[in-house]
Amino acid sequence: MQPTVIRATAAKMLFVVGPFIMLMGVGLLVTMIVLWFVLDTSAVLFFLLPAALGIGSGLFLLRMARKGRLEITADGFTWCGYIGPDRTVRWQDLHRILPPRHRGGRNIALLQFRDGREEDLVALWVGPTDPSVVTGTLDLSSVRTQLIQAHQQFLHSTARQ
Repeated sequence: MQPTVIRATAAKMLFVVGPFIMLMGVGLLVTMIVLWFVLDTSAVLFFLLPAALGIGSGLFLLRMARKGRLEITADGFTWCGYIGPDRTVRWQDLHRILPPRHRGGRNIALLQFRDGREEDLVALWVGPTDPSVVTGTLDLSSVRTQLIQAHQQFLHSTARQ
């Protein structure tokens, strides 16, 4: 099974915005160095902080874009928001995936584990202030369907062995 990665639209945009901001920081750094040699003054060193902030901000946005995701693999799935730890569930620990108890918001599914625990699967990679969440138009049923299909594939592959 090929790993499937699901990202929010905001995360996809960060893959463009992050490098653009980094490029602006690098451009400012190069401009500062050129002006330093041409003008022969240390006053241009005041551009060092904004250049460093631009490069650092771009790197941070890229890190957030890579981190915020739902990744479905042959062994299970991992979901994570832009900040905070990754959460991983292995297929062998999962009994069943059900529709969420509470509709709306970022709820995807209710996970029932083999040991009797239940956990709500919340789309951490979609921010709580995302316009689709606020307006109530966020539809995560296709994500739930992909999870159920991947879990069924795992169950069928272990049943054949």
